Formats: sequence, C-alpha cells, structure tokens
Amino acid sequence: MKKLIPVLALAIVLLFGAASLLSAQPMWDKGGKFAKGHPGKFYHQLNLTDEQQSKIADLRLKLEKEILPIRSELQSKHAELALLKTEDNPNIKRINGKIDEISELRSKIQKIRANNQMEIRKLLDADQRKIFDSGMLNNCGKGNYRMGTKDKFRMHRKMMFQE
Repeated sequence: MKKLIPVLALAIVLLFGAASLLSAQPMWDKGGKFAKGHPGKFYHQLNLTDEQQSKIADLRLKLEKEILPIRSELQSKHAELALLKTEDNPNIKRINGKIDEISELRSKIQKIRANNQMEIRKLLDADQRKIFDSGMLNNCGKGNYRMGTKDKFRMHRKMMFQE
C-alpha cells in the first residue's frame, strides 16, 4: 500500500500536466499574430503594430519559460500535500509547511506575471495603455487561469460590450 501511494501521486501529477497542455487554447494564430476572439484576452483591441506584437510575443515566450518549471513544482507540491493529508497519522506541521511552500510558489508566479504585464505596458502608446489598463481592472490580466471556459467567455463578452 505504501508503494502504491507515490505511484498514484505521480500519476495524478502527470494527468494534470497532460490535461493542462491539452486544454490550452492558442493565443496566436498561424501567422504569429494575436488570435482574435481568444477568451479573456483583449490584445486584439489594442491595434498593435507588427513590432509591438513581435516584442509582446517574445515577452510571452519568456514568461512561459519562467513559469513552466514553477508550475511543475507547484503541481508536485499539491500532490505531496494530498499525500500528507491522507497519511494514517497526518502531521499538521508538515502539512502547514507544504501549504507555505505552495503559497511561496504561487506568489513567485504572480510576481513574474506582474513584471511581464508592466513590460508589455511599457511597449504601448497612451491610447493602447487605456485599453490595457481597462482590461487589467476588469480582471483580464490577473492570472485567472482557474476560471472555466464559460466564465472566460462571459468575461470576454462583458469587455466587448462595455463602452
């Protein structure tokens, strides 16, 4: 039984990783430009120049490369937390320690995302910045990766019809 639990935890982590990759929607079209109608994204409203799109694409790639290993570690920590909670004699200090580790990783991701958003914001002119800031205030740029597809669609529609 003790050997089965780590194997199950690993299987769960791999399953979540595969599911997140398969459910990801492309932000870019085939020409490397922002895909119109991408739920929760408002970049197409900014009327970006080709140069801005290229620079933002580079920033996006850099962001994904920075976040991917942290996200992997976060999934692993969640699996470890689940195992700690289901032990025969759970140790609350170890559980709380694992929760703290998870919180640190989430905080790290949020800081990296915030830095990326500010780098993107620097590339925009005043009118584009207004639209970008409006999207940020309407929750589009706050890392709501846990929202369901219907919620993202509703949020996107809300932004499209606000004015």
